[in-house]
Parts: sequence; structure tokens; C-alpha cells
Amino acid sequence: MRSKFNYRAFSIVVFLLSNGLVAPSLQADDFEFWEPEASVQQECQPGVQYQRNAQGVCEPVTSLNATQPIKKPLVQSKLAAQNKGLPSCFTVKGQASTEGVANEFAKKMAIREALKNASMQRNLEVNSDVTLQNQTVLLENERFVSRSQVQSYTLLKEGLEDPLDVYGQEKPKPLNYEVELDVCLSAKRGLCPDLNGRQYAPSLLVAPLAVEDVAGVRDLRNLVIGYQQELERRLQDSGQPNIHSLLGAVDIQANLRITPNLDQQLLEDLYDQSGAQYLLLSVLRSATSLREEQGWGTQIQRYYNQALEDDSRYIEVDWYVLDLLDKQVVHQVRNGFDLKGAVRVNRDRMFGTNAFFATDTGKAFDQLLQYQSANVLEFLHCKRLVSKVIDVRDGKYYLFLNAESGVQVGDDLAVYHRIGAPVNVSGRSLGSEYEPGAFLKVTAIQANFAIAELSASKNVVQIGDLVRPW
Repeated sequence: MRSKFNYRAFSIVVFLLSNGLVAPSLQADDFEFWEPEASVQQECQPGVQYQRNAQGVCEPVTSLNATQPIKKPLVQSKLAAQNKGLPSCFTVKGQASTEGVANEFAKKMAIREALKNASMQRNLEVNSDVTLQNQTVLLENERFVSRSQVQSYTLLKEGLEDPLDVYGQEKPKPLNYEVELDVCLSAKRGLCPDLNGRQYAPSLLVAPLAVEDVAGVRDLRNLVIGYQQELERRLQDSGQPNIHSLLGAVDIQANLRITPNLDQQLLEDLYDQSGAQYLLLSVLRSATSLREEQGWGTQIQRYYNQALEDDSRYIEVDWYVLDLLDKQVVHQVRNGFDLKGAVRVNRDRMFGTNAFFATDTGKAFDQLLQYQSANVLEFLHCKRLVSKVIDVRDGKYYLFLNAESGVQVGDDLAVYHRIGAPVNVSGRSLGSEYEPGAFLKVTAIQANFAIAELSASKNVVQIGDLVRPW
């Protein structure tokens, strides 16, 4: 408690003592030199109802009528309510011109346009590039990339567009074909962008293994054919049904680097023989085994002319995937292993058997085949199925497709017609330009080909035209 010194009482006592009017036995406690400061009050917190006690201390007042703070209910703002995420399914329209084509063909093109417009409305990435000079725009580029894929769609409306525009004026003829779709998008990773071709599997032709280091694989029996058969089996077991084997020996010239032969006529003949879209080539670059341990034990064995077993081996394999229609290498990978231990294999353990895969070298080849098959399947994932029209008879169109490709009766396929002559540079063919020319509906599937009929056309379907999901 704060107190104030009583200067008046102190001055009187001093005067009395100095003039001898007060006895020395007088005690200072008989006078109140210190008194409480009743006039000085303790500061109270602002905004608080209080009262002071006798000592001047603030005490809060508890009143029954005291106002309690009002709790307002939480109200979700309009912006927060809309921030829950855009719907994955919505309605979108598409149009296509009917000039010179049938309405059925225009309908297909309008559906494709609507699906393209739908994919641009979710998960869109926009990249802009603007060039300025003296406050003037010289160049402006925008690039739009959609990260969403069409999961499914439903056709709601179709037909020719309204003949009158928004001002009531008649539109010029011919009218566009218009469709309205209910489209559902998905940003799921690994979903193929080609909606109509997700159930299809491109045909893969597996060639026998080409061995570059022939001297280093003398202890590996049945290596060439065994490697091909084991790779084909693993690809099929992993879910790739459309696998075929290239039958025939591969001639290898000694001391020459093995590379894929991209001869146009050779690849064309391979496609005509097999109908495969891709060709898988595997090359064993190295399988050399040698002795690296040069300690005193090795020196003693050599002194007594004892047999020295190899303790190291280096295995290295390249594989290439060739597109037989575009006639180019589209995928290339190399992998290998360095082995230590008992690397030589007895001739009675043939490649591909359980006895072979139980050896150290067999375990390395097992890992190598497993990695190669997984890598090839990852490359083929979402690759679009492409085939050719191989014959036309009595209104029927024969396609180089089989049941393993996933094509079923009733499926619609688009025919892409080649425009002009192939583009050549320095004697090398770079391919041709194609445009959609017709739509075919599959009516029958045989062992090695499929039969289709014309459902909508813009151009005449010819032998050699490409066929793929639209």
C-alpha cells in the first residue's frame, strides 16, 4: 500500500525540540509521520467496471445485469462455399461443319471437338510469352496444356444448329452440326488420354536376341532362343496379350557394332508378314567372364597348373523399340550387372530353366529380364493402336487387326487418309501427312484380321490408309 510522508507533523516536532519545549523522552512514534494516501488511487484497467475498497485497490464489480459477450453463429462466406472444388462432370457443346460431308461424319467430328473443349476447362496450364520494346508489344504467345483426361461422356443432344442467330438473322448455309455432351474429367495419374482406345493393345513383335560378344557366352546354352521366349512369356504374364515372336535366324557379323536396321523396305516387309505395330530388338553387348582375384592363392594354383575358375562377369544388354509404321526407333534403353562369385554356368543348365536361374549368372539375367519387360510395358502404356486397311471387297473393309488387340464387334474406328506424297529429305522418308477421312464400324473379327463397314465418310477409303481409334 502506497503512503505519503507527513511533512507538517515533522516540522512541528523539529521546532519543539529545538526550542526545548518538548522533553527528550518524547518518541517519534507518538506522531503520525506516515499516513495512507487516500487521495492517490490505484489505476484500474480501462473498460472494466470496478469499485475501490478502503485501501484504494480496484475490485471488479459482479453484477447480475452485466452484459455478456454476444456469440455470433459462424456464417460461411459465398467465396468459401464455392471453394470446395469444381465439379468433375459438366455439360459442354461442340460443333463441326457439314459442308461436303454426311451428318454422321460431322457428328463424330463435333463430339471430338466437344471433348477437346471439355479438357480445356479443368486443370489447365497456361504459359505466356510477351516481348516488349519501347512500351510496344512485338510478340505475344500463349500455350495451353490440359492436365485432365476425359473419363466418360454421355451424348445429351445432337442435330443441326439453330438456323437463326442471337439477332434473329438467318445463318448462312450449310448449318453446323451441334452436339451437347455430359463430360466427366479426371486428373488421375496414368490415365490414358485416348478415351476410345484405352482397352486396345498395340501388337508387339519380339525378335531373337542378338549377341555381340559371342566368345563370352560359350557356357550359356540356348541363350538366343531362350532369351526371346522368356522375354515374351514375361510380357504376356504382365498383361500384354498382343505379343508375337519373330521367327528366323539373325545373322551377326563378327567384330561389327550391332545397330537396328532401319531399311524402309525391310521394316515394311516385317509389317506385312506380322501386322505388328512395334518391333522389340535386344542386343547382348557383353557377357565376358574373367578372373580378377590375383592373390597368393591364385599364384599357387598357377604354379601347380591347377584350373582357375572365373570369378567376375559383366553383363550388358541394349533393347530398342521400332515403330514399323513410322519406320523409326521410338525407345532405347541399356541395363547391365557386374557379378562376383561363381559366374560360369554348366552346359547342362539351359537358359530359361529353373536350374539356370538358380546360378549367380541366372539370377542376374532374371533381374535383367524383369526390368526389361517392365520398361517395355511402361513404354507401351497408353500408346495408340494403329493399323492399316489391307483390302477392300464388295463394300467390306479388311483391317490388319486380331482379337488380341482388344477390338470388338461394334467398335468405331477412324480412317486417316494420306495427303499428297511422302516427305523426303536427302533420300530419307520423314513420313506423310494424314487427315480424318472416314469412320468404320467393326462387323466381324477373324484370327488374323477384322472386317468393317463404312459408317461415315468424307473421302474414299483406300488400301494403305491408317486406322486407329478416333
